[in-house]
Amino acid sequence: MRGDQICGMTESGRAVAETKGKGQSLVPEEKGGPAMESQVTRKEIIEEKEKLKEREVFTSEAFQRMMDRICGRISRTNPQVILYPKDPGNLESACFDGKAVHINVTNPVTRSLPELGLKALSLKGMLGHECGHDRFTPPRFRKAYGIGILRGQLYPEMPEAESKKEKEAKEELEQRLNNGSEAEKKLIMKVALHIHNILEDVFIENAMSMLFPGSVAAGISLNNLRLLEQCISIKQSIKKDFSRLTILINLLLQYARSGDVCNYDNYEGEILDVFSTCLETVDDAVIELNPIDRYRAVNRILILFWDAIKEQLEKMDDMDEEEKEKFSSGEVGREWVSSSADLEESEKETEENESEEEKNGAKDSEGSGERNPFEIFGEEEKAAGECQEMLGESPEAELSGILSESRQEIQKIHKENGGRFRAGSAARRMPGYRKIVSVTERRGAYTASREEDFERILNVMAEKEAVEKRERALTARLRESVEDLPLTDIHTGCRFMIIRSVHPSAGAKECHDRMMKELKQVSRKLSEKMEELIRGEEESYDTGLVMGRHLDMNSFARPDHRYFANRNIPDGEKKLAVCVLVDESGSMSWEDRSTYARTASLVLYDFCHNSGIPVSVYGHTEDAGTVKIFSYADYGSVDGNDRYRLMDISARSSNRDGAALIFAAEQLLKRPEEKKLLILISDGQPAAYGYMGEAACEDLRGIKKYYRKRNVELIAAAVGDDKDVIEEIYGDGFLDISDLARLPERLVNVVMNYME
Repeated sequence: MRGDQICGMTESGRAVAETKGKGQSLVPEEKGGPAMESQVTRKEIIEEKEKLKEREVFTSEAFQRMMDRICGRISRTNPQVILYPKDPGNLESACFDGKAVHINVTNPVTRSLPELGLKALSLKGMLGHECGHDRFTPPRFRKAYGIGILRGQLYPEMPEAESKKEKEAKEELEQRLNNGSEAEKKLIMKVALHIHNILEDVFIENAMSMLFPGSVAAGISLNNLRLLEQCISIKQSIKKDFSRLTILINLLLQYARSGDVCNYDNYEGEILDVFSTCLETVDDAVIELNPIDRYRAVNRILILFWDAIKEQLEKMDDMDEEEKEKFSSGEVGREWVSSSADLEESEKETEENESEEEKNGAKDSEGSGERNPFEIFGEEEKAAGECQEMLGESPEAELSGILSESRQEIQKIHKENGGRFRAGSAARRMPGYRKIVSVTERRGAYTASREEDFERILNVMAEKEAVEKRERALTARLRESVEDLPLTDIHTGCRFMIIRSVHPSAGAKECHDRMMKELKQVSRKLSEKMEELIRGEEESYDTGLVMGRHLDMNSFARPDHRYFANRNIPDGEKKLAVCVLVDESGSMSWEDRSTYARTASLVLYDFCHNSGIPVSVYGHTEDAGTVKIFSYADYGSVDGNDRYRLMDISARSSNRDGAALIFAAEQLLKRPEEKKLLILISDGQPAAYGYMGEAACEDLRGIKKYYRKRNVELIAAAVGDDKDVIEEIYGDGFLDISDLARLPERLVNVVMNYME
């Protein structure tokens, strides 16, 4: 027998750790070591911060709250912000449906950026874009415009033809609108709305950049640059067999945003010639305050692009109705961020409205009182006035300046990357990413200080991950500790299960706060008394000093001029560690014993915590030969939730006190404090399969004697009718707490007496 063994102990008494049950902490691979620090370190937080994934960050509650705050500041109607992750292959990015802003946080533009900070800036840019639609894009105009095309009319009016070719195109467009099939009209509507969306997007982005020149403007600029870096040239588009219409619309997108097109391989031909005819129209439309003028610009571009549109329409001539429907619903250009989703939503609403509005068309002409949807175009002056009011004085000049600045900077970035609109030049190289940061700094006066909110979010999330990692390591260490417990023979073969909840429920927190309202005062008073004991001697002074921090008034008459004194402050060294072990046997349900035990544990924990005394609280029960240890509070916990875990103390099954006491005492022995106090709260003698009667009582006496020699003082607090048996077992370690109402205070007094 080894000298440090309890009498009768054998190697076969070594326990087996188990894990079981939903919600229990997982065991990490690293082995537990000495007691943890009281808080996570900066190094741990930085390490976890580097591991954060974009999906978890951008779908977190903290990031959601930040986006909600931004939306409230920059939008007109304060719509709901819905952040969601989509499949990586999904091109959907963001849209505004009139009620909410929907943002796919894993959209292709954002996902292509290398750092979380840039990704967050990208999402802010998308939010700014969609809030721009909320501020500046009247949805009633868009719906009316789409319905008009489906009805065969182009509103507010057909464009003027400036050449013979344009006149022919205008006549053919009118013929298709008047006599074309539904599928043909739908395709024309799709192209028109797509072009409008490009012009409208550039306008609202300039307007939002004027109003919010910080991170919103920087994010908008970043997204523009990132998208344009991924453009392919005209020759590449032709090689990929893109239709002329798709190429023209993509060129329109590039030019509207950057003032240039992706033509680094020097294409010269009909497509570029056609596109050059619309440049003046585009330049005017993207800074025009009157929203109706952008529809006029779209109408003119339809005429200029008519040959390419007609080419698509002629492909439908030999198709059946189902094929026509599918073809007219296909893509007509590669759009940016919100446009595709927004366009799809607009088309759907337009078609739904058309089916309803067409019933009212005849009534309108008969003077039935129903309003023709196109009469809203008479409100254009009002809409323009509202826009000017939001943007202030000289808005068109300001918008033109912002557009010019944005275009120049984008062109400069691409020139720095080896060629204007060189495909992929900055998309795959880190130097290109550095230039992205540079352009956002110039474009939106963007500085790191503007992203303090996002940095705080990352730090909080990283700290949470570091804390949870520590908590998992704590649980793992507790489970490992049961493998080497010095169990007595009577516990041979019993198994251990360590249970520690990861996140206490909201109900537990509410219950704790409610209880502490009544118990806080007694805990505070007891803490004040304990503080005197912990400090030991009262403050004293060293007098008769040649120099010091204080003058000693009683020493002024000294002939040796030793007039000074220094105050001796006790070092406040904590000399006590406490462990509370709660019996959670089924009999604790009688007469609210578990309720009082929970109350006592809560007060004792709060008292020790406030006094700086290390404290742990464990509950124990046995079920089918397995000793279950519930870790409610532990010395190594860092998440601050132990006080809430205490609310789970309750009556359960049997009680094998000896095995649980050995576990608790061994945890105390690992503490460096000079004095160690183990308090067992129980309502009777042991009662478990193969562990009861005199044999169990003798085992408990031996355990108490063994650990007292190792400087662990065991106090058994009796609850219930078996206090005589408990007193017989524990002798001078017995505490009668029959008056359950005084249980908390008496337990704390035990700590005080033991300190003395």
